[in-house]
Amino acid sequence: MKHAVKHIWHTAREYMTHWMVAGLIVAATGAAPEHWMAHLVEELHLPDDALHLWSTGVDPRWVLLGIGLALVVGDIAWRRTRPNAADAAPKGLALPDTPSIAVLAFTNMSGDSDQEYFSDGIAEDIITALSHVSWLFVIARNSSFTYKGRAVDLKQAGREMGVRYLLEGSVRRAENRLRITAQLIEAETGVHVWAERYDRTLDDMFAIQDEITNAVVSAIEPVLAASERERAGRMAPDKLGTWELYHRGMWHFFRNNLEDYHAAGKFLAEAERLDPGSPAVQTGLALCTLTGGWMFEPGRRSEWLKTGREYARIATTLNPNDSMAHALYGLALINWGEHDAAIAEAARAVEINPNNSWAQGMYATTLGYSGRTGEALPHFEWAFRLSPMDPLRWLWSHASATTLFFHGDYEASLAAGKDLVRSLPNAVFGYRHCLVALVMLGRTAEAREYADIIYTRFARELAAFLSTVWGEWRQQDHDAYVAVIAKGGLVLRDGGVARVA
Repeated sequence: MKHAVKHIWHTAREYMTHWMVAGLIVAATGAAPEHWMAHLVEELHLPDDALHLWSTGVDPRWVLLGIGLALVVGDIAWRRTRPNAADAAPKGLALPDTPSIAVLAFTNMSGDSDQEYFSDGIAEDIITALSHVSWLFVIARNSSFTYKGRAVDLKQAGREMGVRYLLEGSVRRAENRLRITAQLIEAETGVHVWAERYDRTLDDMFAIQDEITNAVVSAIEPVLAASERERAGRMAPDKLGTWELYHRGMWHFFRNNLEDYHAAGKFLAEAERLDPGSPAVQTGLALCTLTGGWMFEPGRRSEWLKTGREYARIATTLNPNDSMAHALYGLALINWGEHDAAIAEAARAVEINPNNSWAQGMYATTLGYSGRTGEALPHFEWAFRLSPMDPLRWLWSHASATTLFFHGDYEASLAAGKDLVRSLPNAVFGYRHCLVALVMLGRTAEAREYADIIYTRFARELAAFLSTVWGEWRQQDHDAYVAVIAKGGLVLRDGGVARVA
């Protein structure tokens, strides 16, 4: 009863205030009150004798103005006796230093309460999977599920649970078909960061749960990281803490140019100065040094490789359960020529988090360069599937092109080489892979086109490759690859590249 009276009061105050304003407009414009009141009566479906005020000579505009003013004045007086709503509302929990998320119970849209277990199970599995992401703070199921079955104010829920992001979704079943939606929302602003819909058949309940959980987790992790980088990128440098410095550095790094590569190194170095014991910072430094050095400082290979290896080693020591750190350590080791140790590190990364695209990609890379091409290929496919929009996908394109070449699948190697050319048009790697694949396919004219490009634009880079066996290459593989390049018309002569017929 109390809530009903409160609702009636607020409704009356809102509408009478509107009427008061409307009355003022009518009075100011001199519009006929009969026309205005006729519309009002029609809307409210009042009986005809409700207009008896006309016969009394009382102007209804002033009656409405008086009622509206009385309601507004009364409401102000009432509010002055009540505690301020903002003061009475809970302040909410402080946000953790790292990105934070709560997964709300997925809504069962099937109209069948017996299907609640499925929608609950999807959300629970996602919570479990997200909790394995070392840099992510995840609210436990028993807290986030308290919002189940009721309308949720996302901003309030974010404040109450002290999280920056919310994941919500729904499940709809129609006979043997399922439609599952999920959306990631920034709680403070209500902005949708990511959303996806999945349509599946109901053949195997547990397989569907696993498939969708993997897909959602794989999509959310890079999106969250990207969102954090964008947020950090908008902040003034003097306001950044360690975490913000880290993401500011990564924000620059993923812009993938020389200037931003150097800027990334500065921000990450400052983050390390503030907190040398941060595993995330050491992992970021390893990523930036190893892949950035490979891209932008090929002439200093031994220097950045040694430094990057140490960053990765420290990261695995600080957090032995960091999948990304082990993947990067595997990258450093394979480039150092320690194939068995590299495979072991990459395998550990996959064991910790099989949904980490870097773990899958580096495991594939270490296997491929070690001659285990058949084992490597499924992991390359999984790496691309886990992170199809990854700004560093060129790493997998490069390694997969090499692996596919030695596996004898020259068409697929050519496709990977062309993908690499699109990603890195100013690097020799993709053109080189296309050249050798076309030679093996017997497509001489096309191979010659790529040989011309390499000779004209990348002669120095190719000479360095022809004259040096990089650590990741086995001697026999390098020799075989160089022989195919020679068949394509390019050889090493007097320290440089020469054309042959």
